[in-house]
Amino acid sequence: MVNKILKKLILFIERQLIKHYKVFDPIDDKNFIFRFNYSTSPYNLLLSDGTKIKKGESLLEIHLNNDNIVRLRNKPDMAWGSIMGKRLKYSLKKTAELIRRSYFKNDIRAIKGEITLIPSRSGKINIGFFKAMGFDVYLKNKKRNFNEFFENLFAWMLIYAYNPFSFFNKNLLKSRRFIVIISVDKFVKLNCQ
Repeated sequence: MVNKILKKLILFIERQLIKHYKVFDPIDDKNFIFRFNYSTSPYNLLLSDGTKIKKGESLLEIHLNNDNIVRLRNKPDMAWGSIMGKRLKYSLKKTAELIRRSYFKNDIRAIKGEITLIPSRSGKINIGFFKAMGFDVYLKNKKRNFNEFFENLFAWMLIYAYNPFSFFNKNLLKSRRFIVIISVDKFVKLNCQ
């Protein structure tokens, strides 16, 4: 009973945040795992491909669409990984197609996301996955702070509501918040093959 009420509360908060930040689904497709909104760069950035992003410049912000993430019935396994891998590849390619067809604002030169990464019990945080997809990866805050704690807390709540088995063998209290960012040109080049 308490479990169901807590999950409903978490989903309600998520829906309110989606409305507040004007997050949108570009297509109605259960295999498409992204949502987007527009934001601005909080600082000047030089991306690994040489793209210079100015403070205040428009960005396309990418989010996971939790409704389209395959639910775990147990700890993550090969079958779950295979399905999610296919959905990720499809979603990256579809996003690149949407960019090429000018679905998004034309002045967008970079795609940014924020993610809470939870280390394994050994303390390892794996950012290699994002780098392999072409993203530059930055620690959001060098030092842990109050804001990061609450962002992580909400990420944990979403995991609890959608896929609690994702907590398997994780060290929640050492979670860190990262920014992943890639130029639009590099993203399209990597995902339109």
